[in-house]
Amino acid sequence: MHFTSYLVGLCLPIALAHAAVARVEPIEPKAEPQLPGLRYGHCYIISSIDRGTELGARWYSDPYYRYGDPSHDHTLQVCRSHRDCGRSKGTYLKEDDSWYFLDRRGTAVSGAPAWLGQVSAYVASIDKSQSSDAVQFTFGEPYSPEDYRMCFKPNKPNSGLFINGDYGMQFEGTGKCIDVVFMEAPCRFLPQQKHWVGAGHSEDML
Repeated sequence: MHFTSYLVGLCLPIALAHAAVARVEPIEPKAEPQLPGLRYGHCYIISSIDRGTELGARWYSDPYYRYGDPSHDHTLQVCRSHRDCGRSKGTYLKEDDSWYFLDRRGTAVSGAPAWLGQVSAYVASIDKSQSSDAVQFTFGEPYSPEDYRMCFKPNKPNSGLFINGDYGMQFEGTGKCIDVVFMEAPCRFLPQQKHWVGAGHSEDML
């Protein structure tokens, strides 16, 4: 009798422990919601609402960006810093945030990749080594990320942009912004040389 009680006393805690373990269900990690809007470190194709065409360049003739030019598949990476596009990667931009554009393709003038900077009075590609001359952008009105729509301009007092038919995006001094829609695209890797000959794929640059 005592031996039976002993066995019960020994086995019962073990059985209860197994039952408790069996009742524990794994907690599934919650997926991060994919919200509309720009994210640092991600890449986008930008199209003009007024013209209905993608931002591009003439590739060999000059460094200026225009809407509807033959070389229209320029993927622009949104960078928090002009030294590191990986900083704050994946973070959604808020309306009062600012950023720099890195052109993963670049032009024959600047090489690849290239920052969007200012040449004369126009937005143009500049060599990666001239990152301190990259233009910092911010949002203007309208701002409607839920519709994949935004208006952007230089992040300087009274500085703005408008579309010049000959030279693309021209700087001006009344704070105008260019109304665009954006579409996320893969961040393509291109060789860091003046005349690239091929393309692969990579998530990060710089």
